[in-house]
Amino acid sequence: MIRDRIFAISLFVSILLILLIGITRPREIDWTPTLSANDKIPFGNYILYHSLGDIFGDSSVFINDNSPYLFLHDDDRQNTTMIFIQPDFRPPLMDARELLSFVASGNNLFIAAQGMGGDFSDTLMLRERSYWPGRFIGMGNQQIDTENRYVVNFTSPGLKADTDYRYRGAGNYMHYKIDDTTFLQRANDGDSLLTEVTVLGTDQWKHPDFIRLKYGVGYIFLHSYPYAFSNYYMLKPHNREYVAKCLSYLPKGNIVWDEFYKREDSATHTPLSFILSKEPLRWAYYVTIFSLLAYVLFNIKRRQRRIPVIDPYRNTSLEFVRTVGTLYYNQGDHKNIAMKQVTYLLEFIRNRYRLSTLELGDEFVRKVSYKSGLEADRVALLVTMIGGIQAKSWVSSTELIDLNENIEYFKKHCQ
Repeated sequence: MIRDRIFAISLFVSILLILLIGITRPREIDWTPTLSANDKIPFGNYILYHSLGDIFGDSSVFINDNSPYLFLHDDDRQNTTMIFIQPDFRPPLMDARELLSFVASGNNLFIAAQGMGGDFSDTLMLRERSYWPGRFIGMGNQQIDTENRYVVNFTSPGLKADTDYRYRGAGNYMHYKIDDTTFLQRANDGDSLLTEVTVLGTDQWKHPDFIRLKYGVGYIFLHSYPYAFSNYYMLKPHNREYVAKCLSYLPKGNIVWDEFYKREDSATHTPLSFILSKEPLRWAYYVTIFSLLAYVLFNIKRRQRRIPVIDPYRNTSLEFVRTVGTLYYNQGDHKNIAMKQVTYLLEFIRNRYRLSTLELGDEFVRKVSYKSGLEADRVALLVTMIGGIQAKSWVSSTELIDLNENIEYFKKHCQ
């Protein structure tokens, strides 16, 4: 009882200390680049998504959680713009075809991604170049590099700012490879749905980082630096102006914000990695593990105590029978022993063969012989011995032994 009380107090104090440390310790900033509309972390998109209503005025804005194929297939959408902002954009074949058909019919796509590939970029014959401008510490859960600068601006005189827009190190920078002969020929080919390419923005090396492609009667807007649209930079007025200008190219109408591919990426994480990625869940997990370990350590001795061996009850019926039989035999009461053996044999015949033992005549012998499989003479001899013993008042030891041998023979060879 005292041990249980000490254990409970120790466990309570330990949990209290762990919670106190977790509450008072400095909170780490989560630099995971989710770019999700639901995330308020630095590289989420909570601010931009909830600002779309101000940017596009009366346009309707909603989130899409289905694949583009399911969302667009058999649905004749008009005056609609789909916005994809994510680290990487590589839709599968069916989604890529549906998106391109969606644009060709007169709608628009805005894609901000640092990597692009698969059937979507292959259809457009679009290629990217990546480069590292200098020292970079990294994203994820690491610090932002405060030395490198990613500098961008617009090409349109009406949108170009006097002061360039600067972004602090966010990985390998990308720009679009649209100056090669193959791409320009395809853009100018009258038989192709891709008929025009326009550079809307460049970086400090004059590489195109923001372009517009005319595909069919719709437009595809491609931006190579999705983190410019994140919460971290939307809190800075100058960078917020840059985002508004980028989106000003999009017409008003129905605005669809895609979250499907971001949800697909997060689904690949294990449940444990999700728990460890959230500080409250992580501390709850640690407290649970610590409590279980403490419980096991405090109770391990109690679990290992020696269990006494209890002998099972012995069946002494056979010993009792032998003792009684020996007593009768030593007293020379052979008649009594013989009658008990006869009674036991007749009970055996009644139970096994369902025969009446009131009359031990020829019919009884025939039936027992038939059912037991023994010769009729053998059964008749046994029945004769039984009749003789029942008629006598005294039985010799020799007769008792003969009776016992015949009974044992019958029981051993009967069916």
